[in-house]
Amino acid sequence: MATSRGATLLGPDKLEIREYPIPDIPPDGGLVRVEMGGVCGTDVKYLHGKLQVPYPIILGHEILGRVEKLGKNAAAIHHVREGDRIILKGAIGCGRCADCRRNNQRFCKQRTNYGGRTKCDQPPHLFGGFADYLYLAPDVLATKVSDALPAEAAALVGSVMANGFQWAIRRGGVKTGDYVLIQGPGQQGLSCTFAARHCTRQAATGIGKKLRRSSHYQCGRRKCHRRDSHGDQRGNVRCGRGRLGQSESDTDVRRLFASAGHTGVGGLDRRYN
Repeated sequence: MATSRGATLLGPDKLEIREYPIPDIPPDGGLVRVEMGGVCGTDVKYLHGKLQVPYPIILGHEILGRVEKLGKNAAAIHHVREGDRIILKGAIGCGRCADCRRNNQRFCKQRTNYGGRTKCDQPPHLFGGFADYLYLAPDVLATKVSDALPAEAAALVGSVMANGFQWAIRRGGVKTGDYVLIQGPGQQGLSCTFAARHCTRQAATGIGKKLRRSSHYQCGRRKCHRRDSHGDQRGNVRCGRGRLGQSESDTDVRRLFASAGHTGVGGLDRRYN
């Protein structure tokens, strides 16, 4: 019997490589051979028990792979063919729960959740990207990507970069001519900065707490200076009509920039006006 390895989380800090049978493929299902899986900060939190998940699960929700097999109805559902290279991002949800009705399908408890809430102890088992193969469920969003795109870039497009465009453009409402400030220059903040910069064509910048003395970001026609980590050289961050000098808390950012537009928190799918 053909099998697939999967990095299986059995509990906090209990990770094992286990083997699972390759499942029979139903008419609306499919099988994906994993090419690359991105490691998200959420995976680390799952690993160490900082976020609750039902055990056991196969970790990995940032997934790039190639369609190995499709059921007779699956091609029409996903608009892909066997051999296509795809990224997998979320699922459409049940369409009936309160979260789905608010257009927050990512929080639907009924949807397939790779590397998270969907357990791997029952067939078809393969519900995580840290594996050789993955089961392609009918409610999953699959997007075809070019073979010319490097694997590292393709994996980012389906995860971190998708978050940046969702939070900055779709949820944040950034439009041409806006000046944008993103607090926190980690991977997610940088993706929001990238998305905002390509949308507004004006100034978009990120700020953080650990930049070295005299460091700055070049953003459009402005330079946004930061104080150093010891606080003995203070600068100002200017963006639109806002000005941030001494405090970096979320509350201060929302208060200082509310007069110029609106602020939001990435990942919470809501705005602070």
